[in-house]
Amino acid sequence: MFFSIKENVYLVNGFKDACLYDLNKGDLFSINACAKNTIERLCEENNAIDSLKNSEKELVHELLSKGLIIPSNTKAKQHDILSLKQSYPITFAWIDVTTVCNLKCVFCYENASTSGRFMSMEDFKYAVDQLTDLGIKRIQITGGEPMLLNEKLKEMILYCHNKFSFLEVYSNGTLITKEWSRFFKENNVSVAISLHSCDSSRHDSITKISGSHDKTLKAIECLKDSEVDLRINGVITFINSEDQEQLKILHNVKKTDPVRLTGKGNISLYDFELFKKKVITKKSFQNKISKNLISKNLTGQRCFLEKLYVATNLDVYPCVMERRICYGNLREKKFDQLIQHSMRFLSKDNIQTCKDCEYRYACLDCRPDANGSDLDQKPWYCLYDPYIANWENIRLAYKKRNRS
Repeated sequence: MFFSIKENVYLVNGFKDACLYDLNKGDLFSINACAKNTIERLCEENNAIDSLKNSEKELVHELLSKGLIIPSNTKAKQHDILSLKQSYPITFAWIDVTTVCNLKCVFCYENASTSGRFMSMEDFKYAVDQLTDLGIKRIQITGGEPMLLNEKLKEMILYCHNKFSFLEVYSNGTLITKEWSRFFKENNVSVAISLHSCDSSRHDSITKISGSHDKTLKAIECLKDSEVDLRINGVITFINSEDQEQLKILHNVKKTDPVRLTGKGNISLYDFELFKKKVITKKSFQNKISKNLISKNLTGQRCFLEKLYVATNLDVYPCVMERRICYGNLREKKFDQLIQHSMRFLSKDNIQTCKDCEYRYACLDCRPDANGSDLDQKPWYCLYDPYIANWENIRLAYKKRNRS
C-alpha cells in the first residue's frame, strides 16, 4: 500500500523543514524534516508504513485524521503547487496628480512637501486614456494633496466620467468643503480620508500642522452629510498606537496600518507594542489561507500583479509606495509594454531567504515596506530563519532593529 497527499493539499519544502498547504480547509500544517522524509517515503515506497517507528506511525495517523494524506493502491504523482500559477490583469491604478501637500506627516511615503510638481491636464488625460485602453476600471487620484489643484481637480474628475466603475480621491480632508462634498456626490466620486487619532494633539503631532485634526473632522461631517461613499484610514505610529480601537468605534475606521518604512517612514516611529503587532511570527500563519492567495504569491508580488502607479511626470511604478523600480515612462511606452516588467512577477521564489522558507506562498509581506533594503531582501519584520527553522525572540528582534 502506498499513500498519497490528498487533492488540494501541497507539500512545500523549506531549507530545513516543510509545510503542508491544505487548500480544502485553508490551513497550514508545519512539519519538521523527519516528518517530511516520512511522508515522502510513504508516497514513494510500497508498504513503507510497515517499517516505520511507532512515533512515525503516530504521525501517519495524525495526517490521516486531518485529511492530509490518503491510502492508495498505486504510486501517485504528487501535486505540484506551481500548477496554481495564473495570469493576472491590472485592475487598479493610482494617479498621482501632485507631490505638493499642505501637511507634513512624519511617515509620508511620498516625501511630499510644500513645493513640488503638479500633473498637467494634458498628461492626466493621456494617462486616463491609456488606462481605459488597458481595461482598468478602478482608479484612485492621490498625491500629495489632490485638493490643492482646486478647479483643475474638478476638471480631471469630469474627464473621468463614465470611464471607470470606481473613482476615489485620497485626501487628508483639510480642504474639503460642503461644496466639494456635493460635487463628489453628484459625480459618483468616493473619498478616502486620513484620520490618525481621535485626539487632536496626537493627530496634529503626526501631521505637524496645528488645527489639521479639526479640519479633517469637519470634512468627514460634510462628506457624510452629502452621503458621499467614504473610507477613513489611519497610519499607526508610537504617537497614536493607543487610538486604533477608538478610531474604529467612533469613526468606523476600517483599516489602521502600522507605518511602513518607505518615504519618511522609519523604525523610530515604532515602539515595542507596535512592533509586536507588525512582525511576522508563527501566529501569523494560523490565519486561513486561500487558493487565490497562494496563486498570487506563486505568480508574483500580490499587489504588483494587479496594480500600478502613475507619477506626476508619467513615470510608471508597481505601487504608490514603491519608488525603487520604475517600469518606464508612459510617453515613451504604452502600458501594455510597461506592465511586462519582470518586477510584476517577483514571487517569493526570487526573494533572498524567503525562497528557502516553507511558509513563502502563504506570507503577506509588503515589498515597498523594506527599510531601505533591496527589493529582493527578506522583510525586515519577519522573525523566521528557515535555515535553522527557528523564530527570533520578539524583544531581542526589536532591540536589534533599533540599533541598525
